[in-house]
Amino acid sequence: GELEAELREARAAFESAEDTSLRIRPSPVIIDATQAEVSEASVSFENRGNVPLLIDVRGQYPLGREEPLAADVSDTESVLAVLTAALNRAPGLLTDVGSVRIDMPKVPLSVAPGETQITRLSATWEVDLDPVRRYRAFVPVFGSELELAIITASKPEARKPAAPAGGRKRRS
Repeated sequence: GELEAELREARAAFESAEDTSLRIRPSPVIIDATQAEVSEASVSFENRGNVPLLIDVRGQYPLGREEPLAADVSDTESVLAVLTAALNRAPGLLTDVGSVRIDMPKVPLSVAPGETQITRLSATWEVDLDPVRRYRAFVPVFGSELELAIITASKPEARKPAAPAGGRKRRS
């Protein structure tokens, strides 16, 4: 048998939906408030979408103090009662204490699809921070969120191990 085929040129056009998926690392970004008046941290932005992204997170954002989540289990409550009490307090886990100002050196940061860019962010605040509490700020970036955790507890100086007594050992 014979096979006949007719070739025709066909054109197809299609559009894909814009995808601005973004991965921000680390999460959360740790800001050590004990180091300097202006605290800095490195952040990476990975464009997982299909369009270039221009990132600019400069600005003033609400700052919240973490509140301890502890259930009163002084009497023998059921696990369900303890979890219910914790969940009822969940919306108030952060207490508004002011704001944090975020700055970045290169603005805007251009991140092509499939690319990762690393930049430094600086954070400043005008509120006195409690030295034994943690603070959080959330910065919307496209469909993602840059979470800052501001740590205030000072760390003790690392101690050097004591030198062994008696000096060098003799070889026998």
